[in-house]
Amino acid sequence: EIDLMALWVEEMVIESNLVLDILFLAYYENFCICNGQQWQNLCELLKGIVSGSFNIGKLAASSEAKNSFYHAKVQLLLILIETLDLENLLRMVHDDIPFRDDSIFLLKDIQAMDGLVSSLIPFEAVEVGPLILAWAVFVYLLLSLPDRHDYHVLMEIDHMGYVQNTIVCAPFGYLIDVLHSAFLVDSDGPASGYLSVLKTFISAFITSFEVGHQSETLKMITDILCKIYRGEESLCMQFWDRNCFIDQPIRSLLYSIANDFPINIAELVRLLSALCEGSWPAECV
Repeated sequence: EIDLMALWVEEMVIESNLVLDILFLAYYENFCICNGQQWQNLCELLKGIVSGSFNIGKLAASSEAKNSFYHAKVQLLLILIETLDLENLLRMVHDDIPFRDDSIFLLKDIQAMDGLVSSLIPFEAVEVGPLILAWAVFVYLLLSLPDRHDYHVLMEIDHMGYVQNTIVCAPFGYLIDVLHSAFLVDSDGPASGYLSVLKTFISAFITSFEVGHQSETLKMITDILCKIYRGEESLCMQFWDRNCFIDQPIRSLLYSIANDFPINIAELVRLLSALCEGSWPAECV
């Protein structure tokens, strides 16, 4: 009976991975749009999983089930970050497009989403740290848009408080662990899509908050970017394409590090070596 239970749990979690891969693709490829209520439902699901409210994690006994359960948490996290539509927000900031109540989420939905994010406790579950940080970036970018007459609701959100709260769980450290894990190798999903979501998140973070050149944050961001770009020719080509506004903040960070030579020479060399995949990127380096 125990073996049957373990087998059932293992198969159920594996099927969940497949469903989450499909869900990620649906949002990533813009086959459907995630509204505020759907985002909250997904966030509640992640919250329940990482808090232990759902017993599925406790039932995952085999190594296969544990790995699949770990993958499910990462998949949900990346889906939630992707559906914040940071790429669209960066485009709106870049093109100076004003905020409209239906351009991203409805303001009432943003209030409800913020209430849910504020209930997440980063020191109890490291998985929620990157999500809280992504939410802080999301709010900052919204506040950066022109035509702020409806922004009193957003101004009440303490996005800097969210950033400070995530320090306890080292959100970038968690992302580094994910990238060093077998998640992308073992996943049947779109690995390049997951990497692209992380790249957009890092780019949005750099846009929103200052990255000190002597900080541990810079080293961790460099680690993440190296893992994202290394071996990915298409992503490297996007980086060196000056018309690609998503990579512009990362390019600015690279040029800033280069201007400080020989300070942070290790980060500079590692990042450049990761950005030379393909003939044209190699020429750019």
